[in-house]
Amino acid sequence: MILGFGNNVVSALAGDITTIQTDIPVMPGTGAKFAKLLSADFENKSNGQRVYAKITLTDNKESAFEICHLVSVSGDVLKVIRGQEGTTAKGWSLNDVVANFATRGSENYFVQIAQLQSGHYIAGVAGGTANTLTLELPSTFFVNEGTDWTLRTPIIVFPVQNNTNAATLQLTLGGKVLGTFPLYKGNKSELVANDIIKGIPFICLLDSEKSYFSVINPGNIYSDFDLRYVKKSGDLMTGELKIRGVNALRIFNEAFGLIFRRSEECLHLIPTSEGQGENGDIGPLRPFTINLRTGEISMSHKVSVGGGSQVNGALGIGVQNALGGNSIAFGDNDTGIKQNGDGILDVYANGQHVFRFQNGVAIALKNIQAGNAKKFTLSSTNNSTKNATFNLWGNSSRPVVAELGDDSGWHFYSQRNTDGSITFAVNGKMTPSNYGNFDARYQQRNGGVQDVRYGSEMYYNPGGNQVSWTFRSPSGHGLSGINVQDTGRNSADNIGGVYYRPLQKLINGTWYNVASV
Repeated sequence: MILGFGNNVVSALAGDITTIQTDIPVMPGTGAKFAKLLSADFENKSNGQRVYAKITLTDNKESAFEICHLVSVSGDVLKVIRGQEGTTAKGWSLNDVVANFATRGSENYFVQIAQLQSGHYIAGVAGGTANTLTLELPSTFFVNEGTDWTLRTPIIVFPVQNNTNAATLQLTLGGKVLGTFPLYKGNKSELVANDIIKGIPFICLLDSEKSYFSVINPGNIYSDFDLRYVKKSGDLMTGELKIRGVNALRIFNEAFGLIFRRSEECLHLIPTSEGQGENGDIGPLRPFTINLRTGEISMSHKVSVGGGSQVNGALGIGVQNALGGNSIAFGDNDTGIKQNGDGILDVYANGQHVFRFQNGVAIALKNIQAGNAKKFTLSSTNNSTKNATFNLWGNSSRPVVAELGDDSGWHFYSQRNTDGSITFAVNGKMTPSNYGNFDARYQQRNGGVQDVRYGSEMYYNPGGNQVSWTFRSPSGHGLSGINVQDTGRNSADNIGGVYYRPLQKLINGTWYNVASV
């Protein structure tokens, strides 16, 4: 209960009263002054307080006194509790005085500075044992045999020993034991050994049901303070950080902020608008989204990837990849490139394997075409017994050679010579499928003479100095020279012999002597 006061609240008794009488009549119209003593100027609607007042009975000579507690007023009748603060109830007469005076007992309701600073009403040294603490504090709740009490202020307990287990506190206020209350920390967790440390005060708050005390600062909170609380200047966390809000985390400067936002089944990383980094809402961009149900990641804007980046598995650009493995599909789920072994890169079109790149060779597994209207096609039916090559090469004596061959050697080549002329050579017989373009300039070797010549030269002489002699060349031969011999002065020269050669023709690689008619 709290004590009420008034200014110049005084009246004469309106009649005699006995020693046991608790209803005191006052002069008509003065009861309202006494009733006002039982009200307070400042009210807390959630914390109702009962009010009483101290009044003093005395005679007109002030030679005798009795202190009473005023508890209610009805009209001009005061309801009192007689004989307080060591005074004795006695009979009083008409016109004796009743007034609101400050008394010795009133001092208990005036909080002194020293009492406030020492925590006289809310702090004390604990008694009891290590785990069953006791505390006694002064109070006025139970004045005039009151039973209601409210404890909403913290109380501070100074322990004299460490606790060894869960602990309780027996609280006594104004000489009345209110009960024994468990001491809990956090979310109603029992204390453990050394949560209470000798000489280190802890704060207790009573719950609204008056069933337990919450210990605000058990010792173990401070012993591992760095592990329990996150520092604003930065910290390392070893457990989960749970944030229920939609916008859970913001990283910002004055220009921009990045907000981690959960919306429905997706987590977004969304920048603020420029200039709204600290307090702005989400901006219009949606650069990064994770579908929390499927794990799918969406990036809605340009992506720049730096060195060392790695994609594990198939990648689809604009489409789901159906090639599998280490592959990239472009726009069509089965069209793209795929790594199919060490140093092997394959190209697929609509699921068909069309090209392979290996160290030192590029392999076309389908036809190769040049041109988009009339096409030049290079193909293989894959049923040849040998591999074929078409090679362009050259050296100092053969500057340019375009050569076709197989595993066994060359077939033909076209060659640019050092003088700029062209040589076309075939490593074997040329067999035209149509001889219609072979006119008189080109005869078959077995149907005409390819060349004519004179054969080796031979010599004939008559064997003596006969006056005259005759020689006829053999069939198919012709004279090629004569041997004239000088016979002396003023005499005709002598023919010592003649030279002759066969006339030969070349047919189909063989030389023949011609015949005579």
